[in-house]
Amino acid sequence: MARQRRREELGLVPDELLLVHAGKLEPAKKTDSLLRAFAAVPKPKAKLAVIGSIPVETQSQLRAQMDLILV
Repeated sequence: MARQRRREELGLVPDELLLVHAGKLEPAKKTDSLLRAFAAVPKPKAKLAVIGSIPVETQSQLRAQMDLILV
């Protein structure tokens, strides 16, 4: 029950896939590959949760391009 409640808090529907990245989104970590792969996933069947730090300007750009959860 706690899992379902948390998924609802994150705005996830029951059959939606949640992909998680833990770490800083920066070029040295090649996160562009992750973002390209995520962009290829059919929407609205998936969301990407980023746990870590992202520069503020990057946050706005990413949110405009994809369904992103920042934790």
